[in-house]
Amino acid sequence: MERFRVALSAPILGVPVPDSENPVLASPIGEVLIGVGGSNSCEAYTGRRDLDGIVSSFSENLYRGLELRGCARVEVLEGGAGSPPLSLYAAVTSSLVYWVASSHGEDLQPLEIVELARLSDPMAYDRSWQPVLDAVRMSASRGDAVVYRNEEESAYFKGPRLRVSLAGVERVKPRISRESVGGDAYNALVHLAGIAVLEAAVRVREGDGLAGVVRDMKPLQEGLALAVWGVTPYGEDCVPIPDMPGSMSVVCIEDGG
Repeated sequence: MERFRVALSAPILGVPVPDSENPVLASPIGEVLIGVGGSNSCEAYTGRRDLDGIVSSFSENLYRGLELRGCARVEVLEGGAGSPPLSLYAAVTSSLVYWVASSHGEDLQPLEIVELARLSDPMAYDRSWQPVLDAVRMSASRGDAVVYRNEEESAYFKGPRLRVSLAGVERVKPRISRESVGGDAYNALVHLAGIAVLEAAVRVREGDGLAGVVRDMKPLQEGLALAVWGVTPYGEDCVPIPDMPGSMSVVCIEDGG
């Protein structure tokens, strides 16, 4: 079994608005040690029962899509406890994609990992969640903070990372749509969600500490999460963030730069 020490990353700023595509700022929040090896069946042991089946299905899709025989065993060996589910899912699936490619002589770059993993996700989701998944995988694969919308619109920041604790995860459903609030109001929400992340990215690039930037943007993040997903404000240093598709988490900032 080959071992990989991978960044655990989280989409720390950015709120999906249904049927839109906006940038997301993802940052490393820790590390996890992952083991991957060949197996006759698709096995996953993440330490979270709710993720094991999803990761196994991801493996099946990956092997089927690449027309490969057999499958893989993937296991979280160290770390990951108390992290947002998406952080662990992104780290595990990115490691799995990299291992499968490298075992067949390919050395994938982070963007290639993101693109291949995207095709193997077993869950359905609105397109507004795609930048969330992509940003977290890109951050995990690079070990850097990233702001990411799509392959053509992304930037990377060496150094910034956060220490956070997970306060809770809840299933959510959208409260708004273009039809329910009207085109002008919907477009304004989409614009606000995007421009808030871009403003944060500019400030981080100019040298502002990531934790301070997140705290400054917290009122906008909270307002969007409440308006779009019904997630209520939690605490002074806690912010709502997107998690696995159809879920939002609340994380509390402990430290960061």
